Amino acid sequence: MTMSEIFGEPIYTYTAEQAVEDGLLVRVPAELSRPPIYLSRALFELVKVPAGMEGIQDLMGRMADVVNMARLAFSGGDRENTMRKNIRVILRGHGTVKVWGVIDGAGLTLILPSDY
Repeated sequence: MTMSEIFGEPIYTYTAEQAVEDGLLVRVPAELSRPPIYLSRALFELVKVPAGMEGIQDLMGRMADVVNMARLAFSGGDRENTMRKNIRVILRGHGTVKVWGVIDGAGLTLILPSDY
């Protein structure tokens, strides 16, 4: 049974593209993933290279770390479950960061629990 069958048609929708335009989501560059992957603005701020780490780490590498951990989290378990709350990523400067991921029609969206 679909959500539309349960609740009827939505009265309003808000797309990932609109959220990017509004600055709430950041699109991960396409070279890191063909299906779209989005990071919440707050997670993106943690992924940015911390001061003093320039030249040692770069933004693309840090985004790739987050994307790869999310892929790993979604690769096992129940394929019907489109949400994961147990993704852990180690980001230098922030330690272990807990990330939630949701797969929907827009792609994969990764957020911090505090974004919810």
